[in-house]
Amino acid sequence: MEDRDAVLERMMLEYGDSMVRTAYLYLSDTALAQDAVQDTFIRVYASLDRFEGRSSEKTWVMRILINCCKNYRRKNWFRFVDGRQSLEEIADTVPVEPKYDDTLE
Repeated sequence: MEDRDAVLERMMLEYGDSMVRTAYLYLSDTALAQDAVQDTFIRVYASLDRFEGRSSEKTWVMRILINCCKNYRRKNWFRFVDGRQSLEEIADTVPVEPKYDDTLE
């Protein structure tokens, strides 16, 4: 049985490039893709003992990566990186004063 550190290092060498490409497809940002891959390897390392082998090792790692990317996309701050407006920015564009005259004649 391989040492946990050796297993992780082997996975990083074997799967790292394809993981970054996959994460980039989900996140459209190179830095975020690299962060997602790093977070994935942290999660993989923490759960190596629980890998049951019901799928290939690469499939297991990629599923963790995809879930991590989905979590990144769910976070509110992703809107700023993606270039879309945040809810606060949208709220700032809504006029506070009503457009109609609400006084009784």
